[in-house]
Amino acid sequence: MKHRLWWLMVVLAVTLVPSIGRVQPPPADDGARVRAPGAPVERLQVREGMRPGEYREGEVVVRFANHPEEKTMHRWLREVDATHVRHNHLVCIVRSRSRSTAELMRFFHDKGAAYVEPNYIIRANTVRGGAMGTPPLSQPQDRGSRKRVPNDEFYRPYQWNLPFIGSERGWRVSTGDPAVIVAVVDTGVDLDHPDLRGRLVPGRNVLNPGAPPQDDQGHGTHVAGIIAARTNNHRGVAGVTWQCRIMPVKVLDARGAGNLFDVGDGIIWATDNGAKVINLSLGNYVESRYLRDAVRYAFARDVVLVAASGNDALPDSGFPASYPEVLAVSALRPDRRLADYSNYGAAIDLTAPGDEIASTFPDDRYAALSGTSMASPHVAGVAALVRSVNPTLSNRDVIGLLIRTSRDLGRPGWDPLYGHGQVDVAAALREASATYERRVDTITQRLARLMQQLGLADAAPGRALNGRELAALLERVLGSRGAEMARDLRQRRHVTVGEFDRLLKKLEHDAAGRGSRSGFLAPSLSPEAARRPLTLRAAVVRMVERGWRLEP
Repeated sequence: MKHRLWWLMVVLAVTLVPSIGRVQPPPADDGARVRAPGAPVERLQVREGMRPGEYREGEVVVRFANHPEEKTMHRWLREVDATHVRHNHLVCIVRSRSRSTAELMRFFHDKGAAYVEPNYIIRANTVRGGAMGTPPLSQPQDRGSRKRVPNDEFYRPYQWNLPFIGSERGWRVSTGDPAVIVAVVDTGVDLDHPDLRGRLVPGRNVLNPGAPPQDDQGHGTHVAGIIAARTNNHRGVAGVTWQCRIMPVKVLDARGAGNLFDVGDGIIWATDNGAKVINLSLGNYVESRYLRDAVRYAFARDVVLVAASGNDALPDSGFPASYPEVLAVSALRPDRRLADYSNYGAAIDLTAPGDEIASTFPDDRYAALSGTSMASPHVAGVAALVRSVNPTLSNRDVIGLLIRTSRDLGRPGWDPLYGHGQVDVAAALREASATYERRVDTITQRLARLMQQLGLADAAPGRALNGRELAALLERVLGSRGAEMARDLRQRRHVTVGEFDRLLKKLEHDAAGRGSRSGFLAPSLSPEAARRPLTLRAAVVRMVERGWRLEP
């Protein structure tokens, strides 16, 4: 009963927007409201009011084409009375006791910086919270009879959004893979929430690197639950994915506000630490060369980036959503019309549910929030499911598939309100699965022909490979290093999947040591699967799951 009472409590943090220039801390949670059980549903509309030019006074982000020598850099920092310097792969941030932002920009521009810009403020994209005493107006019917309906206690009465996008049919294809990691670059995540337990991987607190990425605002926990809340466990809510995991990256503070450097640093860190999808339910309206560089850094490393378009009903998305490498998402109501707060315009790629979305909230609670912040993680979750079903797809492939399989809304074809259409879980996973099967079958056929050319035994489907065949095959596919690594298996009459998996791990370790590849994090083998004889098709499946690009 206590659990259900918490469900009816709503916390809404109202962020006051400071004036342009020096940012003064807003009052701490002055607008927080808690609705008692049984209280009338109150629908609150809060505009974030993000303004171009809002930045931290006395700070700049600097990138050098050729970084100066350490001695020179120290001299420059003394000249500008710098009190604080941080850096990552791409840029450094300089804070001064006495110099204004404009003075710092002129100084480093004159020193030959590739670019120097203010450390702009970035905010979470949530606009509304409401008590959950009344379910949405309608539960859109999911076409088709093959559905998988979770038993979570709040799924049927409140989560209109998941059957709305075809999740119940999609879950028949896949509920996700624990190896696929979605980074939530946000306010952090409640690391102890029971409906997220077992769904989290180690993350980072960019604001305080010595502390865990614990959510002190609620926004990131809500976003994480939409993507990957524990599902089919008789409690709480369901997630878009049931198995994929969340990497919490805290870049926003207790007011839901952060800065350019920290958000970019969070994107870079998540990329370097294994995220295959990054959700960015945040933004501002200032184009930044540094944020663009951070986005490009992630995109070049095969990450799918998804971002909220913004909540000011403007015909223009904020950033990072507007960058071409990012999937920009607008928000839908239950009647499949654009939400009244949602931004729209030329950058919109897809749309997803954003109104009254039920999800996890800190301290073992649940809440219904609205905003493009809630729409974006739907798309990020579907991208993770697609990468679970077909790990051979590049980020460009995943983006193209999500667009191609979306449900067209509004005018035929792309339009500025809904982009290419509403994300469709079932259609996306069906195509991803079919594409994966075709690729595996094609590679298997190619390798079967190669085995015949090598004069090896018939590679009929289901026939186990022996060690000599495997070594010869790996030598042709992966070079002499492959044959060398398979040397210990040469005398085996039948190689098991577990033995082959250990060999692949050695190959990955060797390749990673030389910086040639990072690999795809394949799911662990069960003891039963590890003991099975290795067939040609099983070898292909395991290799594509681990990210080896086997050309068909």
